[in-house]
Amino acid sequence: MAINVTGWLTSTITVATQSGVDSYGDPTFATAATMSARVETKQRIIVGTNGDEYQSNHVVCTASAIPLNARVWLPGDTTSDANQARRPIMVEAASDKAGATSVYLTYL
Repeated sequence: MAINVTGWLTSTITVATQSGVDSYGDPTFATAATMSARVETKQRIIVGTNGDEYQSNHVVCTASAIPLNARVWLPGDTTSDANQARRPIMVEAASDKAGATSVYLTYL
């Protein structure tokens, strides 16, 4: 039986997923959508697959995965300002004892 985490997701974040690239090779993004989340301020060093280290300042818990190439605005951010958007560094799926994914942790 999967754990119901919706009661923990008390904040609202805004996510825009990458929809393609323009003629200059820059990413383009779909219309931003909101999702329920739990946002925690937590500093952590993340080691990427290439061995580089990245500093994460927030962990966002959601019921569905946020793609690594998305833009994420936290509560209080101005969603019309792309400079306030954060980029995911790493996404982890957390599972219950039976192995069912119950929550996704996205490090920003």
